[in-house]
Amino acid sequence: MNFKKRITIKSKMSKEDIWKRLHNVTEPYNEKNTSSLFEGSIAENSFRLYQLFDYGMKNQLRPEINGILVQKNEFNEIELAFNLSTEMSIFWWSVFIINITLIIILATTNWLMDCAMFPFGWKVYGGFSLVGYIIALLIYYNKVKECTEKLVVLCKGKIIS
Repeated sequence: MNFKKRITIKSKMSKEDIWKRLHNVTEPYNEKNTSSLFEGSIAENSFRLYQLFDYGMKNQLRPEINGILVQKNEFNEIELAFNLSTEMSIFWWSVFIINITLIIILATTNWLMDCAMFPFGWKVYGGFSLVGYIIALLIYYNKVKECTEKLVVLCKGKIIS
């Protein structure tokens, strides 16, 4: 389950300007201010942000953004690590384990073939599980892309890796 991504943004803005712009669009956790882009915390050289969302099903897959500012000679690099939040990681691992268990049970026992819950057998159930996982992964990577684009514009930078 690869809900991780690393991106580096290069910016010619000063550290102070980047931090000021981040503070302007970031609110503390659970403040419910809809004018901000992110919620989270910003420290001296690092930050942890979440994109604000509206509690819809697709928005539960918002990435946790951990960033570190690295000063170079003529520019700054913002190293971003996107991860699924701890709560959602636990949820997805639980779903994964339950699905694998059900697929093994369906594949190895005959009496479940007559069960109304699984009329098509383990292959169809496994296929649906795989399609569900792929859809969740695509939604997550779309959220990562949205957040990255917002941060690139915010820092007046460009993606270098």
